[in-house]
Amino acid sequence: TILPSYGIVAKNDNYVSSGTTSNVTLGSGSLIDLSNNQESVGVYASNSNIIDNGGDIKVGVKGIGMQLINPLSMSMTGGTITGSTTASEAIGLYIESGLTPLQTSKNVTLLGDKSVGIYVNDTSGSMNYTNTGTITVGNALSQSNPSVGIYSNAQSITEQGNITGGDNSIGLYSSKNGSTVTLDTAGTISVGVNGTGIYKLGGILQLDGTLKALGNNSVGAYVEGGMVTNNSTSLVIGSSAYGIVGTGTTSITNNSSNVTIGDNSVFI
Repeated sequence: TILPSYGIVAKNDNYVSSGTTSNVTLGSGSLIDLSNNQESVGVYASNSNIIDNGGDIKVGVKGIGMQLINPLSMSMTGGTITGSTTASEAIGLYIESGLTPLQTSKNVTLLGDKSVGIYVNDTSGSMNYTNTGTITVGNALSQSNPSVGIYSNAQSITEQGNITGGDNSIGLYSSKNGSTVTLDTAGTISVGVNGTGIYKLGGILQLDGTLKALGNNSVGAYVEGGMVTNNSTSLVIGSSAYGIVGTGTTSITNNSSNVTIGDNSVFI
Protein backbone atom coordinates (compact mmCIF):
# COMPACT_ATOMS: atom_id res chain seq x y z
CA THR A 1 0.00 0.00 0.00
CA ILE A 2 1.32 3.41 -1.00
CA LEU A 3 0.58 6.23 1.42
CA PRO A 4 0.45 9.53 -0.45
CA SER A 5 2.32 12.62 0.64
CA TYR A 6 0.93 16.16 0.56
CA GLY A 7 2.81 19.42 0.33
CA ILE A 8 -0.09 21.66 1.41
CA VAL A 9 -3.59 20.66 2.54
CA ALA A 10 -6.45 23.13 3.04
CA LYS A 11 -9.56 21.01 3.50
CA ASN A 12 -12.69 23.06 4.12
CA ASP A 13 -15.40 20.48 3.53
CA ASN A 14 -17.69 22.16 6.07
CA TYR A 15 -17.57 25.46 4.19
CA VAL A 16 -20.47 27.77 5.05
CA SER A 17 -19.21 31.31 4.47
CA SER A 18 -16.02 33.32 3.88
CA GLY A 19 -15.31 33.01 7.59
CA THR A 20 -14.87 29.26 7.34
CA THR A 21 -12.46 29.06 4.41
CA SER A 22 -8.73 29.23 3.74
CA ASN A 23 -6.41 31.36 1.63
CA VAL A 24 -3.72 29.24 -0.04
CA THR A 25 -0.77 31.30 -1.26
CA LEU A 26 2.25 30.07 -3.22
CA GLY A 27 5.09 32.55 -3.23
CA SER A 28 7.16 33.37 -6.29
CA GLY A 29 10.05 30.91 -6.54
CA SER A 30 8.70 28.63 -3.81
CA LEU A 31 9.17 24.89 -4.37
CA ILE A 32 7.22 21.76 -3.43
CA ASP A 33 9.23 18.71 -4.53
CA LEU A 34 7.38 15.37 -4.51
CA SER A 35 9.21 13.92 -7.52
CA ASN A 36 10.32 10.86 -5.53
CA ASN A 37 6.85 10.20 -4.07
CA GLN A 38 4.13 8.13 -5.76
CA GLU A 39 0.45 9.17 -5.84
CA SER A 40 1.23 12.35 -3.97
CA VAL A 41 -0.24 15.86 -4.22
CA GLY A 42 1.61 19.14 -4.11
CA VAL A 43 -1.39 21.29 -3.10
CA TYR A 44 -4.80 19.96 -2.10
CA ALA A 45 -7.40 22.64 -1.41
CA SER A 46 -11.18 22.55 -1.13
CA ASN A 47 -13.47 25.59 -0.81
CA SER A 48 -10.45 27.88 -0.65
CA ASN A 49 -9.08 31.03 -2.25
CA ILE A 50 -6.04 30.22 -4.41
CA ILE A 51 -3.30 32.85 -4.81
CA ASP A 52 -0.44 31.47 -6.90
CA ASN A 53 2.28 34.08 -7.31
CA GLY A 54 4.54 31.74 -9.29
CA GLY A 55 5.26 28.69 -7.15
CA ASP A 56 6.98 25.59 -8.55
CA ILE A 57 5.87 21.99 -7.99
CA LYS A 58 7.53 18.70 -8.97
CA VAL A 59 5.47 15.50 -9.19
CA GLY A 60 6.22 11.79 -9.35
CA VAL A 61 4.39 8.69 -10.59
CA LYS A 62 0.59 9.21 -10.48
CA GLY A 63 1.19 12.49 -8.70
CA ILE A 64 -0.95 15.64 -8.92
CA GLY A 65 0.61 19.07 -8.82
CA MET A 66 -2.46 21.00 -7.62
CA GLN A 67 -5.83 19.42 -6.80
CA LEU A 68 -8.40 22.20 -6.38
CA ILE A 69 -11.94 21.28 -5.37
CA ASN A 70 -14.52 24.06 -5.62
CA PRO A 71 -12.06 26.96 -5.43
CA LEU A 72 -13.86 30.13 -4.32
CA SER A 73 -11.45 32.30 -6.30
CA MET A 74 -8.27 31.74 -8.31
CA SER A 75 -5.38 34.04 -9.14
CA MET A 76 -2.42 32.56 -11.04
CA THR A 77 0.60 34.48 -12.26
CA GLY A 78 2.85 31.73 -13.54
CA GLY A 79 5.13 29.18 -11.95
CA THR A 80 5.70 25.60 -13.06
CA ILE A 81 4.54 22.04 -12.51
CA THR A 82 6.99 19.44 -13.80
CA GLY A 83 7.33 15.67 -14.04
CA SER A 84 10.17 13.66 -15.58
CA THR A 85 9.90 10.82 -18.13
CA THR A 86 9.61 8.33 -15.26
CA ALA A 87 6.65 10.17 -13.69
CA SER A 88 3.93 8.29 -15.54
CA GLU A 89 0.16 8.96 -15.17
CA ALA A 90 0.73 12.31 -13.54
CA ILE A 91 -1.68 15.26 -13.59
CA GLY A 92 -0.34 18.78 -13.42
CA LEU A 93 -3.42 20.74 -12.42
CA TYR A 94 -6.79 19.21 -11.50
CA ILE A 95 -9.68 21.64 -11.00
CA GLU A 96 -13.21 20.58 -10.07
CA SER A 97 -15.31 23.71 -10.09
CA GLY A 98 -18.29 25.69 -11.32
CA LEU A 99 -16.35 28.95 -11.10
CA THR A 100 -16.69 31.05 -14.26
CA PRO A 101 -14.81 32.59 -15.88
CA LEU A 102 -11.86 30.37 -15.00
CA GLN A 103 -8.31 31.02 -16.19
CA THR A 104 -5.07 29.07 -15.77
CA SER A 105 -1.59 30.39 -16.52
CA LYS A 106 0.57 27.67 -14.98
CA ASN A 107 3.41 26.31 -17.13
CA VAL A 108 3.15 22.52 -17.01
CA THR A 109 5.70 20.02 -18.34
CA LEU A 110 4.88 16.34 -17.80
CA LEU A 111 7.05 13.94 -19.78
CA GLY A 112 5.83 10.62 -18.37
CA ASP A 113 3.53 8.13 -20.10
CA LYS A 114 -0.25 8.79 -19.95
CA SER A 115 0.07 12.15 -18.23
CA VAL A 116 -2.46 15.01 -18.30
CA GLY A 117 -1.26 18.60 -18.12
CA ILE A 118 -4.51 20.24 -16.97
CA TYR A 119 -7.82 18.52 -16.17
CA VAL A 120 -10.79 20.85 -15.70
CA ASN A 121 -14.07 19.31 -14.51
CA ASP A 122 -16.89 21.84 -14.95
CA THR A 123 -19.53 21.09 -12.29
CA SER A 124 -21.83 23.96 -13.34
CA GLY A 125 -22.29 23.05 -17.01
CA SER A 126 -21.68 26.67 -18.04
CA MET A 127 -18.00 27.36 -17.38
CA ASN A 128 -15.95 29.66 -19.62
CA TYR A 129 -12.38 28.37 -19.34
CA THR A 130 -9.23 30.00 -20.74
CA ASN A 131 -5.66 28.76 -20.66
CA THR A 132 -2.76 31.15 -21.19
CA GLY A 133 0.05 28.94 -19.91
CA THR A 134 2.51 26.69 -21.72
CA ILE A 135 1.67 22.98 -21.55
CA THR A 136 4.04 20.20 -22.65
CA VAL A 137 3.29 16.48 -22.45
CA GLY A 138 5.73 13.84 -23.60
CA ASN A 139 5.42 10.65 -25.61
CA ALA A 140 2.85 8.04 -24.62
CA LEU A 141 3.56 4.37 -25.25
CA SER A 142 0.20 3.75 -26.94
CA GLN A 143 -2.22 5.80 -29.03
CA SER A 144 -5.11 4.19 -27.13
CA ASN A 145 -3.73 5.55 -23.82
CA PRO A 146 -2.50 9.01 -24.82
CA SER A 147 -0.95 11.81 -22.90
CA VAL A 148 -3.21 14.89 -22.97
CA GLY A 149 -2.32 18.55 -22.70
CA ILE A 150 -5.74 19.82 -21.56
CA TYR A 151 -8.83 17.72 -20.88
CA SER A 152 -12.10 19.49 -20.07
CA ASN A 153 -15.88 19.29 -20.22
CA ALA A 154 -16.27 23.07 -19.92
CA GLN A 155 -19.00 24.76 -21.94
CA SER A 156 -16.46 27.11 -23.51
CA ILE A 157 -12.70 26.56 -23.85
CA THR A 158 -10.30 29.18 -25.20
CA GLU A 159 -6.65 28.29 -25.78
CA GLN A 160 -4.41 31.36 -25.71
CA GLY A 161 -1.23 29.61 -24.62
CA ASN A 162 0.98 26.94 -26.14
CA ILE A 163 0.38 23.20 -26.03
CA THR A 164 3.01 20.75 -27.26
CA GLY A 165 2.30 17.03 -27.33
CA GLY A 166 4.67 14.20 -28.11
CA ASP A 167 3.93 10.97 -29.94
CA ASN A 168 0.53 9.35 -29.21
CA SER A 169 -0.73 12.52 -27.55
CA ILE A 170 -3.79 14.79 -27.69
CA GLY A 171 -3.21 18.50 -27.31
CA LEU A 172 -6.70 19.59 -26.24
CA TYR A 173 -9.57 17.17 -25.56
CA SER A 174 -13.06 18.69 -25.32
CA SER A 175 -15.42 16.02 -24.02
CA LYS A 176 -18.70 17.96 -23.82
CA ASN A 177 -21.01 17.60 -26.79
CA GLY A 178 -22.36 20.99 -27.83
CA SER A 179 -19.61 23.06 -26.26
CA THR A 180 -17.37 25.62 -27.98
CA VAL A 181 -13.59 25.47 -28.39
CA THR A 182 -11.56 28.39 -29.71
CA LEU A 183 -7.89 28.23 -30.65
CA ASP A 184 -7.15 31.92 -30.23
CA THR A 185 -4.81 33.89 -32.51
CA ALA A 186 -2.34 33.87 -29.61
CA GLY A 187 -2.60 30.09 -29.19
CA THR A 188 -0.47 27.28 -30.65
CA ILE A 189 -1.04 23.52 -30.51
CA SER A 190 1.50 21.04 -31.90
CA VAL A 191 1.61 17.21 -31.78
CA GLY A 192 3.90 14.41 -32.97
CA VAL A 193 3.49 10.92 -34.44
CA ASN A 194 -0.06 9.52 -34.06
CA GLY A 195 -1.03 12.69 -32.22
CA THR A 196 -4.22 14.74 -32.41
CA GLY A 197 -4.01 18.48 -31.88
CA ILE A 198 -7.65 19.02 -30.92
CA TYR A 199 -10.30 16.37 -30.30
CA LYS A 200 -13.81 17.81 -30.20
CA LEU A 201 -17.03 15.93 -29.46
CA GLY A 202 -19.77 17.85 -31.29
CA GLY A 203 -20.35 21.56 -30.86
CA ILE A 204 -18.26 24.34 -32.37
CA LEU A 205 -14.54 24.50 -33.12
CA GLN A 206 -13.09 27.87 -34.09
CA LEU A 207 -9.51 27.78 -35.40
CA ASP A 208 -7.88 31.22 -35.33
CA GLY A 209 -4.38 30.38 -34.10
CA THR A 210 -1.56 28.02 -35.06
CA LEU A 211 -2.14 24.27 -35.37
CA LYS A 212 0.61 21.77 -36.24
CA ALA A 213 0.23 18.05 -37.00
CA LEU A 214 3.90 17.24 -37.43
CA GLY A 215 4.24 13.46 -37.11
CA ASN A 216 3.19 10.59 -39.36
CA ASN A 217 -0.50 9.72 -38.96
CA SER A 218 -1.11 12.83 -36.89
CA VAL A 219 -4.27 14.97 -37.11
CA GLY A 220 -4.59 18.70 -36.55
CA ALA A 221 -8.25 18.64 -35.48
CA TYR A 222 -10.64 15.69 -35.19
CA VAL A 223 -14.32 16.57 -34.77
CA GLU A 224 -17.24 14.20 -34.29
CA GLY A 225 -20.50 15.70 -35.53
CA GLY A 226 -19.76 19.37 -35.01
CA MET A 227 -19.05 22.58 -36.88
CA VAL A 228 -15.52 23.74 -37.73
CA THR A 229 -14.48 27.18 -38.97
CA ASN A 230 -10.85 27.49 -40.02
CA ASN A 231 -9.42 31.01 -39.93
CA SER A 232 -6.06 29.76 -38.71
CA THR A 233 -2.98 31.96 -38.64
CA SER A 234 -1.04 28.87 -39.63
CA LEU A 235 -2.01 25.24 -40.20
CA VAL A 236 1.01 22.99 -40.70
CA ILE A 237 0.45 19.41 -41.82
CA GLY A 238 3.50 17.16 -41.88
CA SER A 239 4.13 14.13 -44.07
CA SER A 240 1.48 11.38 -44.08
CA ALA A 241 -0.74 13.49 -41.82
CA TYR A 242 -4.20 15.10 -41.78
CA GLY A 243 -5.28 18.69 -41.22
CA ILE A 244 -8.96 18.63 -40.26
CA VAL A 245 -10.99 15.44 -39.98
CA GLY A 246 -14.75 15.52 -39.47
CA THR A 247 -17.02 12.51 -38.95
CA GLY A 248 -20.79 12.09 -39.02
CA THR A 249 -22.63 15.37 -39.62
CA THR A 250 -19.56 17.59 -39.17
CA SER A 251 -19.47 20.71 -41.36
CA ILE A 252 -16.15 22.41 -42.18
CA THR A 253 -15.70 25.96 -43.47
CA ASN A 254 -12.22 27.04 -44.57
CA ASN A 255 -11.38 30.74 -44.74
CA SER A 256 -7.61 30.43 -44.43
CA SER A 257 -4.90 30.19 -47.08
CA ASN A 258 -2.16 29.81 -44.48
CA VAL A 259 -1.87 26.03 -44.90
CA THR A 260 1.36 24.06 -45.37
CA ILE A 261 0.98 20.43 -46.47
CA GLY A 262 3.66 17.73 -46.49
CA ASP A 263 3.95 14.65 -48.74
CA ASN A 264 1.12 12.08 -48.76
CA SER A 265 -1.06 14.30 -46.56
CA VAL A 266 -4.65 15.53 -46.62
CA PHE A 267 -5.86 19.01 -45.67
CA ILE A 268 -9.61 18.31 -45.15
